[in-house]
Amino acid sequence: MTGRDIEVLYVRVGPVTGIATIWRPPSWLQPRATTLAQPVVVPYLPHALLPVVTSLMPRWARDAVISRIVVELSRKGPNAEGEIKKARRRRRWE
Repeated sequence: MTGRDIEVLYVRVGPVTGIATIWRPPSWLQPRATTLAQPVVVPYLPHALLPVVTSLMPRWARDAVISRIVVELSRKGPNAEGEIKKARRRRRWE
């Protein structure tokens, strides 16, 4: 047991209509494919809210903020705080 929380997203769907192989009028148990389909699933609320917040900003402001974030991330690199090394040290002692 590692003591880590893992969330699993499972999506179970049934038959749909409105596609080339199945064309019937939609019903309660068989909706249109476009009704059922969702382009994106974001399980973490702050990540889901980010596009909403940025869509309210003027384009120039949104571009400036995103550019600043990308520059900061590229300066820091993937191991900016030494988190990877800390995690490896912890694993050795577990």
